[in-house]
Amino acid sequence: MDVKGNEKDTAPTGQGGRGALSAEALKELTGSAFFGKASPEGFAAAWPGPGIRQKALEAARNETAASRELSGFRSEKTGRTAFLCEASPEGTGVLALGSVRGTEFEPDEVVPVLPGAGKECFVRGVRLHGNRSDGDAFLQPEGSPRSFSVAVPGLDACRGELARFGLKRFSLAATAARIVKLAGSGEKGAHSGAPGKAEAFAAPADPELLRKATGILRDDSSFYVFRSPVKKIGNVELLGAPLIRAEIVISGNPGGENEVTVPLYFGSRASGGAQIREGDLVAGVFWLFGFFGPAFPLGN
Repeated sequence: MDVKGNEKDTAPTGQGGRGALSAEALKELTGSAFFGKASPEGFAAAWPGPGIRQKALEAARNETAASRELSGFRSEKTGRTAFLCEASPEGTGVLALGSVRGTEFEPDEVVPVLPGAGKECFVRGVRLHGNRSDGDAFLQPEGSPRSFSVAVPGLDACRGELARFGLKRFSLAATAARIVKLAGSGEKGAHSGAPGKAEAFAAPADPELLRKATGILRDDSSFYVFRSPVKKIGNVELLGAPLIRAEIVISGNPGGENEVTVPLYFGSRASGGAQIREGDLVAGVFWLFGFFGPAFPLGN
């Protein structure tokens, strides 16, 4: 296992320019640490909408907001830590990241706390963001043939544990930048693959999705194009904003032993107002993030 703290040590450079990737190059990158892409350097893309993120920033800066420090995130080297704000009975909330100066906590980043899927994973690599506290982990869920680049708040505080051999438990969740409902795999614009096959790495045949997603897919290792049936559907609220929670398959065959699922969160903006139901075949773009075991904010 190769676990390093410097992104230059783990991220390959072979994207070969900014043109479209060939099928061979795409296949090679899916097996490379972080797919040869840049780190997201923050968690803005984790929010289902800019308005919710702004409300979260206000809550994090509000001294009267109910909050508590999470010891699993404190870094003695950088002085950065995290507070949990606006925790709800549903398991949602706001993780405020920042530094303690004297007796004052100064938040500079917020991460949505959304009920995730607990996964036992092999850690294939890590790298830190520019703040030397948060970072990305390259994870291979147990039983999955694929590895995933996952943005992880407070990664530096747990690098020692992640460097030890063995499976590590993460809580994974995704937010959709765009989601569309497909009538079936034969529908024009659907992703390539057999009916019902789930894929988080397919080069999308949908030209509209590809056009909208090209920039972010090239420049951020936590973004994925996906195609999956919706296994379950539900509703949650985050800071008063209604969200859909859909369970999708990101690796393996739906219903098979190697199936890997995550909850996908989105609002009406991402779906264009379309009604997504259990059993629907959907496609789109999601951003993947997670928390490491001891640092789960709400025990996800």
